Amino acid sequence: MTVIADSKRRVVMPGARPGDVFACADQGNGHFLLVRLNKPAPPFVTARRDSDGTVPPKMPLPDFFIGGQAEIMGWKIATHDQERFKKHLSKVALVTP
Repeated sequence: MTVIADSKRRVVMPGARPGDVFACADQGNGHFLLVRLNKPAPPFVTARRDSDGTVPPKMPLPDFFIGGQAEIMGWKIATHDQERFKKHLSKVALVTP
């Protein structure tokens, strides 16, 4: 395969996606070896686990801040997702449709 660098020394590789990370080794004589590296999981995904070891549902962090504040202040939260709030913030009073 032949690839050509542009004026900013960028090379577009077939099969590569935005955000892919490669290790580049200079093998001499103008030859380079590129090895695609596996991207590690973001730290918040590996750090956030339920007590049974499963990954919790993807709930935006602001929901936890709002829910925590509501729990401390004794406020009610209006939501369509009653199950998720009851699982993670069981003491918060909910207003559901």
